[in-house]
Amino acid sequence: MQENSTIRKLNRNLIFSVRRIDGVLVFLSVFSTLYFSYIPLLYFFNYFNLDKRIGFSLVALCALVLLIFKFFFKWKFNKNTFFLFSLSALFPVYALVRFAYTGNLLNDDDFFYIRTISVVNMFFVLLSLSCRNKKRSVIELLFWFSFFYVVFSLYSFLSGNTVSGEGFKNIFINLKSEGGFYQNINTYLGMFVILSVYKFTRSNWMIIKFLLIILFLCSVLMMVIVGGRTGLMASVFVLIFYAITGLKPGFFTIKKLSLSLFLTVTIVLTLILFSNRIVSFIGNATTLQRILVLFEKGDSSMRIFLFTKAIELFLYNSSTFLFGGGINSFPVFIGSDSVGMYPHNIFLELLAEHGVIGCVIFFIPIVYMLSIRKLKLKSIYGNSQEEKMIFLLSLYFWIINSFTGGLRSSWVLIFFTYLLFPQKKNQLSLGRSTKMFQLKKQT
Repeated sequence: MQENSTIRKLNRNLIFSVRRIDGVLVFLSVFSTLYFSYIPLLYFFNYFNLDKRIGFSLVALCALVLLIFKFFFKWKFNKNTFFLFSLSALFPVYALVRFAYTGNLLNDDDFFYIRTISVVNMFFVLLSLSCRNKKRSVIELLFWFSFFYVVFSLYSFLSGNTVSGEGFKNIFINLKSEGGFYQNINTYLGMFVILSVYKFTRSNWMIIKFLLIILFLCSVLMMVIVGGRTGLMASVFVLIFYAITGLKPGFFTIKKLSLSLFLTVTIVLTLILFSNRIVSFIGNATTLQRILVLFEKGDSSMRIFLFTKAIELFLYNSSTFLFGGGINSFPVFIGSDSVGMYPHNIFLELLAEHGVIGCVIFFIPIVYMLSIRKLKLKSIYGNSQEEKMIFLLSLYFWIINSFTGGLRSSWVLIFFTYLLFPQKKNQLSLGRSTKMFQLKKQT
């Protein structure tokens, strides 16, 4: 009896330790994914005069140590996971072979592009697969990370300190915009908008729901004035998709309709009271102005030019059609020596620089993962709120990467894409190394 009691205690302690390690690993995975794009971190690094790359190396190293620990003490072989990871390694191998053949076309001295594809992205595939059973925790972390963007937005707007530069708005006071903050800000605000709907559907507290509605509206309004079109349009599309697919019988009740009516009247009265401020607000709506200019003067961001040139490179000859022009061949093709001149569409970038063969190899593991998702969940969309929300976030980032972003910094897209791999029914599996601690059932 005393021996059994000791074994039970060891088993409970081990389960607790594994769960705690899983929690830390999930945090490090999400933090690593957002690390280079999370602008509030710049305040910390600027204050202490630290190099962001060193910080990322430390975070990634801690995550890698925990991954190794899980592999030896908790890992249980899963053929689908192993096969998916093997398939995901095909594209990096293909890209490396093509890079060896075409050479360094743009004199990219730090080999950032090829390092991202062959090493960084594979690391994030591992992190993503390690989080497959902790999707609710991932969603919660993403909510709070994006929430701080809402806080900065409200503070800068209400204090009248919203920084304006080249027509775009920057909510981060005392930080130089560097021409890229507006896209980043709207990406995080859009993510918060989507996640706030998830939190709204899960909360049973009316006050929490009311606050979420207020924050939702504030986030949308800030997205309208910041200037980033892609984040706004992607979040609108995802919300429409969610509304069409997510509504269930019984969703509309008398209580909910009454609450909706009350909130509608409150919002309308608020709009009337602050009508003068709102007119001025719309006049500064940079995002709306940038959307409207598409129908008046064309696109000053050169998206149409970049898209058409990517198609031209893809169709240039039979070699580029099959194998692409090679890594960094697109800026060379349009006569530029800047890595910033990329197609701004990940599908066109794959076709232009990696060809049909590279594009097919890139999507093989994704198609396989979606087939497993369909088999296990009975729907690619998902059969739970968490699975559906991960699908919506993945869709959100794919839309964003269809108009901005590319393979050079694709680890965020990779993380959310491979997070679609369905979680196990039994989320805690102790594996072979811990079977000695498990009690056998008494017959």
